[in-house]
Parts: sequence; C-alpha cells; structure tokens
Amino acid sequence: MTDTDHMSDARSVDAEANHPGVWRALSFVLVAAAAIVLIVWTLQSRTSSNLAVQNSRTLDADATMVMVDGPLPSNPSVSVLGVDGRIRTAVGPDGVELDIPSRVTSLVALFDGSDKLRGLALVPPGGDRDPVMISATSTARALMSLAPSVLKPDLVRTGQSLALIESDEAFGVLTDAVAASSNLSDANPTVEAAVAAILDRVQRRAVPDQGCDSVLNPLALAITGTCVEPSTSGATVSNEQDRWALAFGGPEPWSTVCAAIAPAGTPGSQQSLGTGDCGNQALLAAPGPLSRASSNDPAVINRVQIAAGIDLYANYTAPFLDLAGGSAGLNRRDNTHVFRSLDELVATTSALIGQDPGFDSALRVLVEAATPIERHAATLAATRSLTEAAGAYVADWDNGASSHEVLLSFYDRVGEQMLVVDRAAYRWTADASGILAIGDPE
Repeated sequence: MTDTDHMSDARSVDAEANHPGVWRALSFVLVAAAAIVLIVWTLQSRTSSNLAVQNSRTLDADATMVMVDGPLPSNPSVSVLGVDGRIRTAVGPDGVELDIPSRVTSLVALFDGSDKLRGLALVPPGGDRDPVMISATSTARALMSLAPSVLKPDLVRTGQSLALIESDEAFGVLTDAVAASSNLSDANPTVEAAVAAILDRVQRRAVPDQGCDSVLNPLALAITGTCVEPSTSGATVSNEQDRWALAFGGPEPWSTVCAAIAPAGTPGSQQSLGTGDCGNQALLAAPGPLSRASSNDPAVINRVQIAAGIDLYANYTAPFLDLAGGSAGLNRRDNTHVFRSLDELVATTSALIGQDPGFDSALRVLVEAATPIERHAATLAATRSLTEAAGAYVADWDNGASSHEVLLSFYDRVGEQMLVVDRAAYRWTADASGILAIGDPE
C-alpha cells in the first residue's frame, strides 16, 4: 500500500569530499556558515503576511517553501489556486517560497513553460508549516479530492473518503500513472483511466427517509426529509437529510423562496419560520424523487430542480471553485456563502433552468435514478453553467481565473473512461416536496 502520509524529497545530494588538513577545516567553517544562513532564512520565511483577494479583503498567509519531488518540467512555475491562479512564481530544484493562506485549505499547482498543469498539492490550514512537496502522490490525492462524488464542503469528510481510497491498491496505480506522465491539461488516458477506475467503485448509498423519532413533540411531522414542529406562531424545521431544502412561500405556484434549511449536522440545519417569513403555508422542496401527486405539477417540479441546483452549488460547485478557481476562504465548514447569496442563487438557478436546456437536463439527472457516468457528467455540466452564469459566484470570485476549466476538462475525460453503466436508485428516499403549515396548529 502506498504510504501517502510520508512524502520525502527524493532528489539526490552530492556527497561531501573528504579532504585532509586545512581543506577539512575550511569545509567545516563553510558548512557552519551555511547552516547559520539557512536558519536565519528559515526564520524569516515563517513570518506571516496578508494576501489580497479579488474583493479587496485579505487572508492571513504564511511564507511557505514549495518543492517538487521528481524531475522538473521545462521552465517550471507554481501558484496558489483559489487566490489568484494567474500569478506564477518560478521554481527551481531547491524550491521557492510562496505566501499560502494559513486559515483555509489551499491548492498549490505546478505548471510548465507552456502553462500546462503538471502537479498539485493540497495544503491544510495552519501556520509554521513544513515545506509543501508537490509529487505524484500529492497530485493523485488532489485529483481524487476534487472529483465529483468525493469532494465535500466539509474537507474533513473529504479527507475521510480519501483515506479509504488511498488504502486501495487502485490508488497506487494512479500514483504510478501520474509519475509516468504528469500533464493534466491535455489528454492523458493512463491517468484518466486510473481516476475513472476508482470513481467507478465509489458508492453513493441511498439516504433513508428520516422521521421525527427523536422529537418528543407529538405534533411533529416528517416532511421532505425534515422534521417540522408546528407552533401557534410558526414552525421549527430541522433537516435530517444530507441535502439542502428550500421553503417557497404560498399561495401556489410558490413563487418566492423564503428560507433555506442546510443539510443535517451543518450550520443552519434548523430554522424557525413565522408567518411573516413564508405566510401561512409553504412548499418544502429538496432534490429527490417526486410523489405521484406532484410529478405532474410543473411548479413543484421546477422548485425541486431549483433545490437540486442549490444543493449542487453548495455541495460541489462552490467547494470546487474555492480550491481550483478564483475564490478563497469558503472551506471553513460553514454555509455563510449560501445564505448570504440565497436570493441571487435561486434567481440564477431558475433562469438557467428556463434558458439552458443542458442545465435543465443535468438537474433532472441529479434527482432521478441514473448511472454513475450520467451523474458524473451532469455534475460537471451543471457546475459549468453555474460558474458561467452572472451572479452565481460568491463574493470572492475571480472572473479572470481559468484554472478550474482545466480541471473540469480533465474530469470530463475521466467520465469518458468510466465503465459502470448500471442505473442506481435515487440518492434520497424521502419525497422531494411537501406542504408546510405555519402557525395555528390544530
């Protein structure tokens, strides 16, 4: 099994010559002087700085050594993606110092002189870091971490999934493939097939319908995978599923989003709604299968698709762009960026459904029974549409960034190599819609 936690510098070092007498003494003095200089330089490199991002706020950053394990490509350079990936810093055999954000996970990339992506390394948060080593192993880890069906908004959970992947011999095959050919910008069938082979085996098990068994309130109702506790002044909605749910205020056709309920176990998964928020009734919608009663209602279908778009944005698109694109600081295990831009995101998603047939088709795939290949392609297609649509970005988005496009194209090619064609069941079993009464419970 590949030991991915131990990434050593494999570069060869010349042995010192063994000269007698004065040359030995002189050699000792020179080595001691060099050691002193290295210590001083290292201390200086650990000083903190600030990185400016596109919306003029700053991120705390630490000067960190970045090194490359293995042969360097021609005219190599490195950059921190997700801050401003257009800035390139030349790197040599001894590495180079980069300012890397200290409070968020970052993605460092290696490029050759033709601006081809040649390596990646995920850098966890924390100050006073050890040198970052870009290697075949770090690249394989990053490629799997960013892949659809693996990447999560909570990068701790992503790491847990990655640990299982790394324990499989298929990960060693991927690492060897990257070591043999590291160009990720152009077609690289061996690497792409190795990633595809792993994704073919990543299981996304169905999430069972959740009830209100743990709630003592006898009036509590299970609606759309949430637990609703009504009261005379409103209702408390607690999400028990790993999907986003949206509340649309009445009356029909439920035209205005009035609340979002985050997935279970994340900030914002419980919301208290009053009649001033959504009126006396609201439609709860979430990605998933529709009941027979709702499957022919265009308004309900549309609201479920919008919820699927928000769920995709929060669970894959935003985390992916945060690391590979041009925004910075989302991966902090909170949902601020969704709640802050909810109205804008819903409006953009709704417009895309009506104007972009590819986006509409992709969302339908994501809520229906589908093959892993279909879900993989739909995730990438919908992510592209959300990225290109004006107003769908978080505040830190860098409109000039293009590094995410290289990686999306890489995963497109990976999808072409996937082999599993069995149609899987719905991701969720709870109904995708339900009517929520607010206030004056009987």
